Parts: sequence; structure tokens; C-alpha cells
Amino acid sequence: MRVKTDQAEATFKRFDLRQAVEMPEMLFTVSRVVGPDGGVEFVFLGRGWGHGVGLCQNGAFGMALAGETYDRILKHYYTGIDIVTASSVTASPASTR
Repeated sequence: MRVKTDQAEATFKRFDLRQAVEMPEMLFTVSRVVGPDGGVEFVFLGRGWGHGVGLCQNGAFGMALAGETYDRILKHYYTGIDIVTASSVTASPASTR
């Protein structure tokens, strides 16, 4: 994407574009619309969060590079979870519905 203003011009590709427009995924659409003042505006519509389960792989990678631990990364994306050993998990009774 090339952005040109009266002050400067910049070109963004791939991950740099995502960071510039603060989009968690590359899966998005851009629409050019006329704003309330008659000027041209662009609307970015995001459509995804890491293969549909809520985790952004690039975001998690960036957090890991910044020194975050796996449990802090998982708790960032999946709030309210507990991380326990697999051996401590028991099966729930089958639903009768």
C-alpha cells in the first residue's frame, strides 16, 4: 500500500502494513468511501484472528521475541484460562442433550 499525504509518502508491504494499520491479521478488505466532509476515507475491515481460534501467530511470535513466556502469551490471547498438566485433567460426563 502506498500512502501519500501533503507531508510525505510511504509504502507498506505485508507485516509492515499490518502493523501500520494495527490489523491482527492479513485477512482484511479495504473500502474507499466519501467521508462526512466530502473527503476520501479508507475503511479497513478485519476478517480473522489466527486460523479462527483467536491467536495471532505473528503477535505470539513477537511476544516471544520480546521475552514473554508461553503461558503469558496464551493467557494474553485466551483470557480466563488455567494452564495445567495434562495428567490433572479428567473427562467431563457426557451431555444428555
